[in-house]
Amino acid sequence: MPSERIKAFKDEHVTKVFCKDGYVNRVYLSILRSRTMTEVWKETEGEPTTLRKAKAISRYLDTMPIFIRPTETIVGFYAEDPHALPVTIEATDPGIIRLMIACDQVKPEEKEEWEELVEYWELRGLNRLTLSLLNEEECEWPKHEHGYVEALPSMYTSRAQAEYDLVLEHGLKGIIEILKKKFDDLAFARESSTGGASLQIAHQMVDLRAMIISAEAVIRLSNRYSQLASDLAQGEKSSARKQELLDIAERCAYVPANCARTFLDAIQSHWLCFQVAHMIEYLSHGTSLRLDQLFWPWYKDDVMDKKTQTRERALEAMEEFLLKVDEMGRPLPLLTMKILQGTNFMATYTIGGVHTDGSDACNETTMLILDAIDDLNLSHPDFKFRWHPNVSPKAYQRALEVISLGLGQPSIKNDEVAIDGLMNHFGYTLEEARTWAVVGCISPAPTLNWGRARRDAWSVAPAKYLELTLFNGVNPINGKKLGLETGDPKLFNSFDEFFEAFTKQFRKAITLSARIRAISQEAENALCKRPFLSTMFRRCHESCRDVMDTPDKSMPWVNDPGIVDTVDSLIGIKRLIYDEKKYTMADMCKALQANWVGYEKMRQDFINAPKFGNNDDYADEVAVRTYTMVADEMSKVTDCYGQSPMPSGLIVTFMWALADKTGALPNGRKLGDPLADAGISPHSGYDKNGPMAAILSASKIDARKQKANIFNQKLSPSCIKGQAGLKKLQDYTTSIMKLGLDMVQFNVIDAATLKEAQAKPEQYKDLVVRISGYNSKFVELDEFVQNAVIARTEHSI
Repeated sequence: MPSERIKAFKDEHVTKVFCKDGYVNRVYLSILRSRTMTEVWKETEGEPTTLRKAKAISRYLDTMPIFIRPTETIVGFYAEDPHALPVTIEATDPGIIRLMIACDQVKPEEKEEWEELVEYWELRGLNRLTLSLLNEEECEWPKHEHGYVEALPSMYTSRAQAEYDLVLEHGLKGIIEILKKKFDDLAFARESSTGGASLQIAHQMVDLRAMIISAEAVIRLSNRYSQLASDLAQGEKSSARKQELLDIAERCAYVPANCARTFLDAIQSHWLCFQVAHMIEYLSHGTSLRLDQLFWPWYKDDVMDKKTQTRERALEAMEEFLLKVDEMGRPLPLLTMKILQGTNFMATYTIGGVHTDGSDACNETTMLILDAIDDLNLSHPDFKFRWHPNVSPKAYQRALEVISLGLGQPSIKNDEVAIDGLMNHFGYTLEEARTWAVVGCISPAPTLNWGRARRDAWSVAPAKYLELTLFNGVNPINGKKLGLETGDPKLFNSFDEFFEAFTKQFRKAITLSARIRAISQEAENALCKRPFLSTMFRRCHESCRDVMDTPDKSMPWVNDPGIVDTVDSLIGIKRLIYDEKKYTMADMCKALQANWVGYEKMRQDFINAPKFGNNDDYADEVAVRTYTMVADEMSKVTDCYGQSPMPSGLIVTFMWALADKTGALPNGRKLGDPLADAGISPHSGYDKNGPMAAILSASKIDARKQKANIFNQKLSPSCIKGQAGLKKLQDYTTSIMKLGLDMVQFNVIDAATLKEAQAKPEQYKDLVVRISGYNSKFVELDEFVQNAVIARTEHSI
C-alpha cells in the first residue's frame, strides 16, 4: 500500500491525458517560455543559434515561477502550475497552438499576446523552414491527417535520451569543468589555426559556451528551489514537514551541481535535469531510460550497504518520481490526440535485461520499481521488461505477478531479438546493443555512446496503399488521385501481379516519406539546438559541438498501422479472387465502394476467408510475404544519415484514428470500423484456433527484420489465478520468447468487467487496460476504443 503522503500526492497530481477531443483534466498552455524565447530571439538576432537558445533557456530558468507542493519531497516542474502545458513555440506547427487558443486552453488575458507570438514564429519556426525545403508533392502527402504518412517534426515532439549518469557521477560543476578545459584548449589551438580548422574551432567554442551557460543556469534554478524550501520551512508549523523542507533545501543546494551522494540525491538530480532537457529546452516525449540501472549504484550504497535509507522511504521516493512523470504533457494536433487517447506523454521505461558482459542486469531497484507499479496501480509511465534466457527468476516472476493483476504492464520484450536487430541492421557493437532501452513506445535503442537526440520515427499506413492499388492510385473515399497509376486491377491475371502493383504503391510511399523525413530532420538540426542536452552526451564532450551538430549513428524506423488488416485483405483477395475465383476483382471493388452495403453475402465470405493468427499456412504465407516486402522496401531508402529504417508494428490508437480515413477492406471491414490493434497479433475476433495458434502465426514472421512488433493478447483472469496459474503464465510467456517474438503484452481482464466499467465508470476509475504501446485507464477512453478493447478475443491458457 502506498503511504498516506503518496496517496495524497496521487489524488492531487494533474495528468495531461487525452480523451476524445481534449484533455481529461483542465489544462492551459503556459506562455512564459514562449514569451521569453521570443524576447531573447529578438535581442540576439544575428548570433549563432545555439548561443541564442542557451541565452533564452538561461533567462527562462532564472525567471520562471517555481513552487513546492505540500506533499512533495522531490521538486521541479517545467512551468508555473501543474495544470500548465509546455510548448516549444519555435518547433511546433502554429495550427496546434491556434487550436489551443480556439479551445480556450490559454488564459483569456493572454490570447492577444499568443496571437502575436504565433505570428512571429510562423515566419521563423521549424514548420516554415521545413515546408520551404519540400516540393509540392512532398507538402501534399502529410496534409491528409496521417491517413497516408506522418513525417513532419513540427506536428509532434522530439527525443532526449541523455546519459544522465554523467550528472549523477560528476555533477554539473564537474561537467562544466570538463567543458571549460575543452574551451581553453581550443582557444590555444585557435591561435595557430587557419582555414577550415579555424572555422571548426570557432563553431566548437560557441557551442561550448552555450553548454556552459545552460548548465550554470540549471545550477541556479536548483539553488532557487533550495532557497524556496528554506523560506517555506521558516513558516512551517509541522515539525515533520519542516524537516522535509530543510532536507529539500540542503539537497537542492548540493545537486545537480555536485555528484549524487544518496538515492534521494540521485532522483532529485535526475529529475531537475530531466525537466530542463525534456520539457523546457525542447519538448520531447518518451523517457528512453533503463531506470533500474540508472539509480542502482545509489540504491545499493544508500539502502543496502550503508543502510542510511530504508527501503520504505526509497519506495516512496520512487513512487513520487513516477507520479511526477505521469504529470507531464504536451499539445498535439487533434488527430494525434485521438491516436494517443488515454495517454499523452508516452513515457516508457525499460527494466531488466543484461549488462554489457551479457550477465543478468536485474537488481533490487528492478524489484523496487515493480513494487511501485503494483502499489500505484499505474497506467503511465509504461514499463518494458527485458527477458533473456538467464533472466533473474525472482524479477521475472515479480513482473508476471504484476501483469497478472490486470495492469497491462510491464510488457515483455525479447532481449535476443532486440540485440540482434541493433547489431545486424544498424551496426551497433555487441556491447552497445546490450545496453538498449525502449525509445518512445516499443523501439529498442542503445544507451551507450549513441543515445537519441531526435525522433527517428515516422509512419505510413499500408492499408491506404492497398486501397490505392485497388483503385489505380485513387482514394476511394474522396475520389482524389494521390498514388501511382499501377494499372486497372480488374486486368491483373494473378495474385503475383496484384501484389507487385501493391509493392509499387508502397515503394512510392516509403520513398516519399523517407525523403520528407530526411529533409525535415535537416531543418530540425539547423533550428532546434540543444545546448543543455548536449552537456549530458559524452560524444558532445568529445566533439565540442551541440548534439544536433555532432556525428550521429541513426536508428530509424517506420510505424505501419493497419499492417494486419492489409495482410488479411491480401489473403482474402488471393483466396476468393485468384485461387477459388469465387468473385471477380470488379465485383469486389464495387462492394468496397458501396462499403459492403448490398453485398453482405460476399462480405461474409471475405470475413470467413483464412485469416492471419490461426496457424494456417495458407494465410501465414501471405503474411510472411507482406511483412518481408515491407521490410525489404524500407531497406532501400535511407534517412539523412544514410541509415535504412526498419518496420515497427506500433499502432497506438491509429486503429480508431484511421477508421474513417480507411475505406472498406477485403477482410470484411467497413469504413469506420476499427483496424487491428497491434502490429503482429490477429484482428479482434479473427483468431479462432486459440492463443497458441496466434503465437505460432506470429512466430513465422522474422522478428529480426522488424524494429519492434506489438503482440496483444487478452487472457481470462481465472486461467492464471493462484500460484498454479502464475506458473502457467510464466511457461506460456517463456515459450513465446523462445519462439522468437519481439514482445508480448497481456490484458488480464474479462469482457464482463469491461462492460460493467462502461456502464458504471465512477466505480472503475482506476481500471487499467493495455491499448497498444501504452496503457490507459479504461474509463478515460472513447467508447469506440473501449469497444475495440472489449472485442479482443478472450483466451485461456
